[in-house]
Amino acid sequence: PAQLAQIDAARRGALETHGGQWATREGAAVLLLRTRASPFDPAAQAPLLAALDAARARLEARGVRVELGGVHRFAVDAQHTAQRDAQRISALSLALVVGLLSLLFGSLRALAASLLQLAFSLATATAVCLLVFGGLHTLTVAFGATLIGVSIDYPIHLAHHHALAGDPRGPLATLRGVAPALLVGAATSIAGFAGFAISDVPGLRELGVFGFAGLGAGLASLWVISPMLPRTLAPTRAQAALAALLSRGYARLRTQRALARGAVVLIAAAGALGALGTTFSDDVFALNLPPRADWLAEEVRVQAQLGASERARFVAVFGASDDEALRELEALTPRLEAAVASGALTSFESLAPLLRTEAAQAAGERAFRAAGFGERLARAFEAEGFAPGAFAPLVAELARDAPPPLRASDLSGTPLEDALGALRVPLETGVALVVTLRGVSDVAALQREIAGAPKAILVDQRALSAELYARYRAQLVPLLGLGVALVALVLALRFRSARVVAAAGLPALLAAGAVLATLAALGQPATLLHLFGLLLVLCFAEDYGVFLAEARGEADLSASLTSIAAAAATTVLAFGLLASSAFPALAALGLSVGVGTFAALLTSPLCAAALLPRSASR
Repeated sequence: PAQLAQIDAARRGALETHGGQWATREGAAVLLLRTRASPFDPAAQAPLLAALDAARARLEARGVRVELGGVHRFAVDAQHTAQRDAQRISALSLALVVGLLSLLFGSLRALAASLLQLAFSLATATAVCLLVFGGLHTLTVAFGATLIGVSIDYPIHLAHHHALAGDPRGPLATLRGVAPALLVGAATSIAGFAGFAISDVPGLRELGVFGFAGLGAGLASLWVISPMLPRTLAPTRAQAALAALLSRGYARLRTQRALARGAVVLIAAAGALGALGTTFSDDVFALNLPPRADWLAEEVRVQAQLGASERARFVAVFGASDDEALRELEALTPRLEAAVASGALTSFESLAPLLRTEAAQAAGERAFRAAGFGERLARAFEAEGFAPGAFAPLVAELARDAPPPLRASDLSGTPLEDALGALRVPLETGVALVVTLRGVSDVAALQREIAGAPKAILVDQRALSAELYARYRAQLVPLLGLGVALVALVLALRFRSARVVAAAGLPALLAAGAVLATLAALGQPATLLHLFGLLLVLCFAEDYGVFLAEARGEADLSASLTSIAAAAATTVLAFGLLASSAFPALAALGLSVGVGTFAALLTSPLCAAALLPRSASR
């Protein structure tokens, strides 16, 4: 109870003790729970939260008001909401993609071949990453499958060519005919990932290897799955009608080359203005689901009654050992008290009431002995009439050699272990002691006080997250640029014509510019998720341009236009629908992909009509 009172004193009297238990000044009992599992583990936390809700309902039925605090329910609710949103959208997307491909192909064998190719790409990419890295980074798991989804464009391209301009000798012969377009398209996408594979950021490096392996495997698997297609595949009505419509539209564009070039210039200008007007947000919390308003209000009330410390800011004191860290903490304490006196913060809490340095403990023991407490105690009680020598055993005990100093390990298994665990963090190089803060009103003044203690730092978790996020983004942007440069090199080696290279490569850049222009027009800052969406756009838009640049003959061109439209539609259905998600991270990815896909669908034929030779056959 005395230790609890000391801790409460550091909290400026927010709590009081009754029989060794905490209560608020308003008379509410306080029950503190610590879970074995992480609060961000929904499988472990969901049963506990359900039990708490049931107990709360029973108590409130008896007229007892109960309020809950803690991050557990916020984390579980956010994760469940995101999963439900993603599952709902994924199920809808899959149904629409399967329906669209069934309508266009009219063949279950063609549909099965496309889905099998995608599964093989994902399995191969996962196996390679596990072999190279021994595991998968969260970033790779979250976005790798999305990026590999580009590979489904290849069986779509093959199936449309086999139906609209197929070789009568069979699907393998059709595949040999479109192989150059598929190889160049895959090479440009793989080149885009090459820059990520050499990054020193683990997530980006694994993402690069994942994309590299998955796209390569997806392309190679075409030679295995193409025999699954029928020897002859007649176009469906929907496929034939779409091909005729797109062919007529492209023919008009070729007769209006000046108009097409003007449209390309306008789109490029809009994209450039959008890029110049784009702002970046490094606030990782903006990607989270906003918390429920009633829960948030209840959390604020609970934390206010507990006098709880700030979660976003704390001070960390480092030392090679517990004793060294405690010495640094003792040196820091007067500085924090000065910050309290100046109004920079309201109060702070540390291990000081529970544990002191060995030197301080020895000094206290020497002062105790010098004070002659045992003898003074005996004289005082004897003067009040107690029998002489009644306290002799106590005096003898106090005269014995002092016990060893109290260390952090001595508190293990005691009621103070929880308090120690919250304020002491073991490190590979020593230990860090945490000083929690309350009522920080002047961060700059607090920082100046802490600067006088060389082994103490002020940790602002939100600012730190933003700093790390900004570093991550700063590495991502040049890697995107390196990928674009490698893609340009691949196109130059293949086509050896500036006009053809521009026709094949510009659609991806214009689509990326359209995404940035859209964000600027909506007043939305670009986040890391938008940049990952841009990466996906650059991958598939490059394929669209290559497929048109590789087209030879009117039938081949018609099949390429149709396959591009089908690939764009599947991309929008698979990923663009994420823009409707209530979860900001998923919505950001979906917005980038949806806008970029639509822009690529428009700009690919525009660039081809404006820049490729007039003859469709070269």
